[in-house]
Amino acid sequence: MIDFRYHIVSLVAVFLALAIGIVIGGFSLRGQVGDSLNAQVTQLRSEKNTLRGQASQSAAATKQRDAYIGAVLPTVVTGSLIHKSVAIVVLPGTDDALVRSTTTTVKTAGGSVASTSYLSKDWAAAGFSSKEGIPGLATALHIDSSDTSADRLPGTVLGKAVAGGSPQKSTASAAGVLPQLVKDQVISVHPARPAGASAVVVLWSPMSAGNNNGDAITAWTNLVAAVGASVNAVVGVSAGDVGDDPSTPDALVTALRRTPDSAARMSTIDDGDLSMGQGAMALALRDELHGKSGQYGVAHDATATLPKDLGK
Repeated sequence: MIDFRYHIVSLVAVFLALAIGIVIGGFSLRGQVGDSLNAQVTQLRSEKNTLRGQASQSAAATKQRDAYIGAVLPTVVTGSLIHKSVAIVVLPGTDDALVRSTTTTVKTAGGSVASTSYLSKDWAAAGFSSKEGIPGLATALHIDSSDTSADRLPGTVLGKAVAGGSPQKSTASAAGVLPQLVKDQVISVHPARPAGASAVVVLWSPMSAGNNNGDAITAWTNLVAAVGASVNAVVGVSAGDVGDDPSTPDALVTALRRTPDSAARMSTIDDGDLSMGQGAMALALRDELHGKSGQYGVAHDATATLPKDLGK
Protein backbone atom coordinates (compact mmCIF):
# COMPACT_ATOMS: atom_id res chain seq x y z
CA MET A 1 0.00 0.00 0.00
CA ILE A 2 1.02 3.57 -0.72
CA ASP A 3 2.06 5.42 2.40
CA PHE A 4 -0.03 8.50 3.42
CA ARG A 5 3.15 10.53 3.42
CA TYR A 6 3.38 9.89 -0.31
CA HIS A 7 0.14 11.79 -0.85
CA ILE A 8 1.39 14.72 1.19
CA VAL A 9 4.62 14.88 -0.80
CA SER A 10 2.66 14.71 -4.07
CA LEU A 11 0.37 17.58 -3.07
CA VAL A 12 3.30 19.68 -1.94
CA ALA A 13 5.05 19.02 -5.23
CA VAL A 14 1.97 20.07 -7.23
CA PHE A 15 1.50 23.35 -5.35
CA LEU A 16 5.22 24.07 -5.47
CA ALA A 17 5.24 23.58 -9.24
CA LEU A 18 2.18 25.85 -9.57
CA ALA A 19 3.80 28.58 -7.48
CA ILE A 20 7.04 28.36 -9.46
CA GLY A 21 5.04 28.60 -12.73
CA ILE A 22 3.17 31.68 -11.52
CA VAL A 23 6.38 33.39 -10.45
CA ILE A 24 8.19 32.59 -13.66
CA GLY A 25 5.20 33.58 -15.80
CA GLY A 26 4.74 36.78 -13.85
CA PHE A 27 8.32 37.83 -14.30
CA SER A 28 8.31 37.01 -17.99
CA LEU A 29 5.03 38.86 -18.73
CA ARG A 30 5.33 41.69 -16.24
CA GLY A 31 7.04 44.09 -18.57
CA GLN A 32 4.76 43.39 -21.54
CA VAL A 33 1.51 43.61 -19.55
CA GLY A 34 2.65 46.69 -17.67
CA ASP A 35 3.63 48.49 -20.85
CA SER A 36 0.28 47.65 -22.44
CA LEU A 37 -1.69 48.91 -19.43
CA ASN A 38 0.34 52.09 -19.23
CA ALA A 39 -0.28 52.76 -22.93
CA GLN A 40 -4.03 52.27 -22.48
CA VAL A 41 -4.14 54.59 -19.46
CA THR A 42 -2.21 57.23 -21.37
CA GLN A 43 -4.59 56.96 -24.34
CA LEU A 44 -7.68 57.17 -22.11
CA ARG A 45 -6.26 60.20 -20.30
CA SER A 46 -5.63 61.90 -23.64
CA GLU A 47 -9.16 61.13 -24.87
CA LYS A 48 -10.62 62.46 -21.61
CA ASN A 49 -8.72 65.73 -21.97
CA THR A 50 -9.84 66.02 -25.60
CA LEU A 51 -13.50 65.47 -24.69
CA ARG A 52 -13.24 67.93 -21.80
CA GLY A 53 -11.87 70.55 -24.17
CA GLN A 54 -14.63 69.90 -26.70
CA ALA A 55 -17.27 70.16 -23.95
CA SER A 56 -15.83 73.49 -22.79
CA GLN A 57 -15.78 74.82 -26.34
CA SER A 58 -19.37 73.67 -26.89
CA ALA A 59 -20.52 75.30 -23.64
CA ALA A 60 -18.79 78.55 -24.57
CA ALA A 61 -20.34 78.49 -28.06
CA THR A 62 -23.80 77.83 -26.60
CA LYS A 63 -23.38 80.71 -24.15
CA GLN A 64 -22.36 83.05 -26.96
CA ARG A 65 -25.29 81.87 -29.09
CA ASP A 66 -27.77 82.51 -26.28
CA ALA A 67 -26.25 85.93 -25.63
CA TYR A 68 -26.59 86.84 -29.31
CA ILE A 69 -30.19 85.63 -29.51
CA GLY A 70 -31.02 87.52 -26.33
CA ALA A 71 -29.51 90.68 -27.82
CA VAL A 72 -31.49 90.48 -31.07
CA LEU A 73 -34.72 89.24 -29.44
CA PRO A 74 -36.19 92.75 -28.91
CA THR A 75 -35.59 93.60 -32.57
CA VAL A 76 -37.35 90.43 -33.71
CA VAL A 77 -40.41 90.61 -31.47
CA THR A 78 -40.95 94.36 -31.01
CA GLY A 79 -44.37 95.33 -32.37
CA SER A 80 -45.61 91.76 -32.83
CA LEU A 81 -48.11 92.15 -29.96
CA ILE A 82 -48.80 95.86 -30.20
CA HIS A 83 -52.01 96.81 -28.33
CA LYS A 84 -52.61 93.13 -27.41
CA SER A 85 -53.42 91.99 -23.89
CA VAL A 86 -52.23 88.58 -22.65
CA ALA A 87 -53.44 86.50 -19.71
CA ILE A 88 -50.71 84.30 -18.22
CA VAL A 89 -51.73 81.02 -16.58
CA VAL A 90 -49.10 79.29 -14.43
CA LEU A 91 -49.31 75.58 -13.58
CA PRO A 92 -48.13 74.37 -10.14
CA GLY A 93 -44.36 74.07 -9.67
CA THR A 94 -43.45 76.44 -12.48
CA ASP A 95 -40.16 78.28 -12.04
CA ASP A 96 -40.65 82.00 -11.31
CA ALA A 97 -37.89 82.75 -13.84
CA LEU A 98 -40.13 81.51 -16.66
CA VAL A 99 -42.99 83.74 -15.47
CA ARG A 100 -40.70 86.77 -15.31
CA SER A 101 -39.11 86.19 -18.72
CA THR A 102 -42.52 85.62 -20.35
CA THR A 103 -43.90 88.82 -18.81
CA THR A 104 -40.88 90.74 -20.07
CA THR A 105 -41.17 89.26 -23.57
CA VAL A 106 -44.86 90.15 -23.87
CA LYS A 107 -44.11 93.75 -22.89
CA THR A 108 -41.09 93.90 -25.21
CA ALA A 109 -43.33 92.75 -28.06
CA GLY A 110 -45.62 95.72 -27.41
CA GLY A 111 -48.30 93.86 -25.49
CA SER A 112 -49.52 94.05 -21.91
CA VAL A 113 -50.19 91.42 -19.25
CA ALA A 114 -53.86 91.47 -18.29
CA SER A 115 -53.47 88.97 -15.47
CA THR A 116 -51.23 86.28 -14.02
CA SER A 117 -53.10 83.29 -12.60
CA TYR A 118 -51.45 80.59 -10.48
CA LEU A 119 -53.26 77.25 -10.37
CA SER A 120 -53.26 74.85 -7.44
CA LYS A 121 -52.75 71.10 -7.77
CA ASP A 122 -56.52 70.62 -7.32
CA TRP A 123 -57.01 71.45 -10.99
CA ALA A 124 -55.52 68.05 -11.83
CA ALA A 125 -57.41 66.18 -9.10
CA ALA A 126 -59.67 63.32 -10.09
CA GLY A 127 -63.30 64.32 -10.23
CA PHE A 128 -62.56 68.03 -10.06
CA SER A 129 -65.04 68.75 -12.87
CA SER A 130 -67.92 67.69 -10.62
CA LYS A 131 -66.57 69.39 -7.50
CA GLU A 132 -65.98 72.96 -6.42
CA GLY A 133 -69.02 74.21 -8.36
CA ILE A 134 -67.42 73.87 -11.81
CA PRO A 135 -70.72 73.02 -13.58
CA GLY A 136 -72.35 76.09 -12.04
CA LEU A 137 -69.46 78.29 -13.15
CA ALA A 138 -69.75 76.82 -16.62
CA THR A 139 -73.39 77.87 -16.73
CA ALA A 140 -72.43 81.40 -15.63
CA LEU A 141 -70.03 81.54 -18.57
CA HIS A 142 -72.72 80.29 -20.97
CA ILE A 143 -70.84 77.03 -21.53
CA ASP A 144 -73.06 74.13 -22.49
CA SER A 145 -71.80 71.33 -20.21
CA SER A 146 -73.59 68.75 -22.31
CA ASP A 147 -71.33 69.62 -25.25
CA THR A 148 -68.14 69.52 -23.16
CA SER A 149 -66.60 66.35 -21.73
CA ALA A 150 -66.18 66.24 -17.96
CA ASP A 151 -62.38 66.09 -18.17
CA ARG A 152 -62.30 69.20 -20.39
CA LEU A 153 -64.88 71.27 -18.48
CA PRO A 154 -62.48 72.78 -15.87
CA GLY A 155 -60.08 73.92 -18.57
CA THR A 156 -62.90 75.40 -20.62
CA VAL A 157 -64.12 77.36 -17.59
CA LEU A 158 -60.58 78.52 -16.86
CA GLY A 159 -59.95 79.65 -20.43
CA LYS A 160 -63.18 81.60 -20.69
CA ALA A 161 -62.69 83.14 -17.25
CA VAL A 162 -59.13 84.42 -17.73
CA ALA A 163 -59.83 85.66 -21.28
CA GLY A 164 -62.96 87.44 -20.12
CA GLY A 165 -64.04 88.81 -23.48
CA SER A 166 -62.31 91.64 -25.34
CA PRO A 167 -59.52 93.73 -23.77
CA GLN A 168 -61.77 96.80 -23.94
CA LYS A 169 -64.76 95.26 -22.15
CA SER A 170 -64.62 92.13 -20.03
CA THR A 171 -67.82 90.16 -19.64
CA ALA A 172 -69.62 90.40 -16.33
CA SER A 173 -69.96 86.62 -16.12
CA ALA A 174 -66.22 86.06 -16.46
CA ALA A 175 -65.51 88.79 -13.93
CA GLY A 176 -67.65 86.94 -11.42
CA VAL A 177 -66.14 83.50 -12.07
CA LEU A 178 -62.53 84.33 -11.23
CA PRO A 179 -63.31 85.61 -7.70
CA GLN A 180 -65.29 82.43 -7.08
CA LEU A 181 -62.34 80.26 -8.16
CA VAL A 182 -60.10 82.29 -5.86
CA LYS A 183 -62.59 81.80 -3.02
CA ASP A 184 -62.49 78.05 -3.67
CA GLN A 185 -58.70 78.23 -3.25
CA VAL A 186 -57.93 76.59 -6.58
CA ILE A 187 -56.38 79.69 -8.14
CA SER A 188 -54.79 83.02 -7.25
CA VAL A 189 -55.11 85.91 -9.69
CA HIS A 190 -53.14 89.14 -9.97
CA PRO A 191 -54.64 91.69 -10.20
CA ALA A 192 -57.74 90.56 -8.37
CA ARG A 193 -60.10 92.09 -10.95
CA PRO A 194 -58.29 91.81 -14.30
CA ALA A 195 -59.53 93.10 -17.62
CA GLY A 196 -60.12 90.75 -20.54
CA ALA A 197 -57.31 89.42 -22.69
CA SER A 198 -56.70 88.95 -26.40
CA ALA A 199 -54.67 85.78 -25.86
CA VAL A 200 -53.58 83.30 -23.18
CA VAL A 201 -50.15 81.88 -22.41
CA VAL A 202 -49.95 78.75 -20.24
CA LEU A 203 -46.61 78.13 -18.51
CA TRP A 204 -45.20 75.03 -16.82
CA SER A 205 -41.96 73.42 -15.73
CA PRO A 206 -40.96 70.18 -17.50
CA MET A 207 -42.97 67.11 -16.48
CA SER A 208 -41.68 63.55 -16.52
CA ALA A 209 -43.80 60.68 -17.78
CA GLY A 210 -42.14 58.32 -15.29
CA ASN A 211 -42.76 57.67 -11.59
CA ASN A 212 -46.46 56.88 -12.16
CA ASN A 213 -47.14 60.41 -13.43
CA GLY A 214 -49.44 59.19 -16.21
CA ASP A 215 -52.69 60.30 -14.57
CA ALA A 216 -51.31 63.75 -13.75
CA ILE A 217 -50.00 64.22 -17.31
CA THR A 218 -53.41 63.22 -18.69
CA ALA A 219 -55.20 65.65 -16.37
CA TRP A 220 -52.93 68.59 -17.26
CA THR A 221 -53.17 67.72 -20.94
CA ASN A 222 -56.95 67.88 -20.76
CA LEU A 223 -56.80 71.18 -18.90
CA VAL A 224 -54.38 72.92 -21.28
CA ALA A 225 -56.05 71.47 -24.38
CA ALA A 226 -59.41 72.74 -23.13
CA VAL A 227 -57.99 76.23 -22.62
CA GLY A 228 -56.64 76.02 -26.16
CA ALA A 229 -60.02 75.07 -27.52
CA SER A 230 -61.96 77.71 -25.58
CA VAL A 231 -59.83 80.78 -26.40
CA ASN A 232 -58.99 82.01 -29.89
CA ALA A 233 -55.26 82.50 -29.25
CA VAL A 234 -53.39 80.21 -26.84
CA VAL A 235 -49.71 79.27 -26.57
CA GLY A 236 -48.42 76.63 -24.14
CA VAL A 237 -44.84 77.12 -22.99
CA SER A 238 -42.63 74.53 -21.31
CA ALA A 239 -39.39 75.55 -19.62
CA GLY A 240 -37.50 72.79 -21.46
CA ASP A 241 -36.33 69.20 -21.08
CA VAL A 242 -36.68 67.20 -17.89
CA GLY A 243 -33.52 67.81 -15.85
CA ASP A 244 -31.77 69.42 -18.85
CA ASP A 245 -31.66 65.98 -20.47
CA PRO A 246 -32.58 66.09 -24.20
CA SER A 247 -33.32 62.36 -24.08
CA THR A 248 -36.14 63.04 -21.59
CA PRO A 249 -38.54 65.50 -23.27
CA ASP A 250 -41.32 67.26 -21.43
CA ALA A 251 -44.22 64.83 -21.26
CA LEU A 252 -46.91 67.53 -21.29
CA VAL A 253 -45.61 69.11 -24.51
CA THR A 254 -45.41 65.68 -26.11
CA ALA A 255 -48.97 64.81 -25.02
CA LEU A 256 -50.40 68.09 -26.33
CA ARG A 257 -48.68 67.64 -29.68
CA ARG A 258 -50.09 64.13 -29.93
CA THR A 259 -53.63 65.38 -29.22
CA PRO A 260 -55.11 66.27 -32.64
CA ASP A 261 -57.50 69.02 -31.56
CA SER A 262 -54.86 70.58 -29.32
CA ALA A 263 -52.22 70.64 -32.06
CA ALA A 264 -54.75 72.19 -34.43
CA ARG A 265 -56.09 74.85 -32.05
CA MET A 266 -53.05 76.05 -30.07
CA SER A 267 -49.29 76.46 -30.33
CA THR A 268 -46.63 74.96 -28.06
CA ILE A 269 -43.07 75.99 -27.22
CA ASP A 270 -40.74 73.34 -25.76
CA ASP A 271 -37.72 75.58 -24.98
CA GLY A 272 -39.28 78.49 -23.14
CA ASP A 273 -36.28 78.83 -20.83
CA LEU A 274 -34.14 79.94 -23.79
CA SER A 275 -34.18 83.33 -25.50
CA MET A 276 -35.12 81.72 -28.81
CA GLY A 277 -38.02 79.98 -27.09
CA GLN A 278 -39.24 83.31 -25.76
CA GLY A 279 -38.97 84.81 -29.24
CA ALA A 280 -40.92 81.89 -30.67
CA MET A 281 -43.58 82.41 -27.99
CA ALA A 282 -44.14 86.06 -28.94
CA LEU A 283 -44.30 85.28 -32.66
CA ALA A 284 -46.56 82.28 -32.03
CA LEU A 285 -48.96 84.53 -30.09
CA ARG A 286 -48.99 86.93 -33.04
CA ASP A 287 -49.79 84.05 -35.41
CA GLU A 288 -52.43 82.63 -33.06
CA LEU A 289 -54.22 85.97 -33.14
CA HIS A 290 -54.44 85.46 -36.91
CA GLY A 291 -55.66 81.87 -36.63
CA LYS A 292 -52.38 80.07 -37.26
CA SER A 293 -50.97 77.42 -34.89
CA GLY A 294 -47.58 75.70 -34.76
CA GLN A 295 -45.34 73.52 -32.58
CA TYR A 296 -41.99 75.20 -32.00
CA GLY A 297 -38.70 74.45 -30.27
CA VAL A 298 -35.85 71.95 -30.32
CA ALA A 299 -37.67 68.70 -29.45
CA HIS A 300 -37.98 65.97 -32.06
CA ASP A 301 -41.72 66.57 -32.51
CA ALA A 302 -41.46 70.34 -33.06
CA THR A 303 -42.44 71.46 -36.55
CA ALA A 304 -39.91 74.31 -36.55
CA THR A 305 -37.59 76.24 -34.25
CA LEU A 306 -39.77 79.34 -34.52
CA PRO A 307 -42.42 80.77 -36.87
CA LYS A 308 -41.04 81.45 -40.34
CA ASP A 309 -42.43 84.95 -40.73
CA LEU A 310 -40.32 87.28 -38.59
CA GLY A 311 -42.15 90.37 -39.73
CA LYS A 312 -44.60 92.28 -37.60
